[in-house]
Amino acid sequence: MTFTEAAVEVLRREGKPLHFKKIAEIAIRENLLDHVGKIPEETMADQLAAHCRQPRTERRVAAVQPGTFALVEWGLEEDPTALEGLAEPPVEEERRGRRFPPPAEVAYEILAGAGRPLGLVEIAAQGAERILMPDAFVRDT
Repeated sequence: MTFTEAAVEVLRREGKPLHFKKIAEIAIRENLLDHVGKIPEETMADQLAAHCRQPRTERRVAAVQPGTFALVEWGLEEDPTALEGLAEPPVEEERRGRRFPPPAEVAYEILAGAGRPLGLVEIAAQGAERILMPDAFVRDT
């Protein structure tokens, strides 16, 4: 499963909103993720934040408190400030030193959520936009 799919499954099983770290912990423990990566909690936060920024009609998960997510179908009120600090573009100096998830994992996540075929340039652009790939992927495609 992708990180977003695993989060939906974890939330469905638990039946209550959870912090992204707890979602990642349960997803790993229950072996729900196809690829875990080096920093699964960060990847989970990044993927859920990116998912929550999609148009309302395409979202299955909503941010209800800072770092805490719930299924949209539960009808809980979204917190407009809940995504602040998650997947925010770091200053350029920090970005250069940041550790990113493996590109294959990021590409898999992006393609799984796209619902249509994407080219390399589109994948790289979305990865960089979500702060999951270095800007060099966009410049050097």
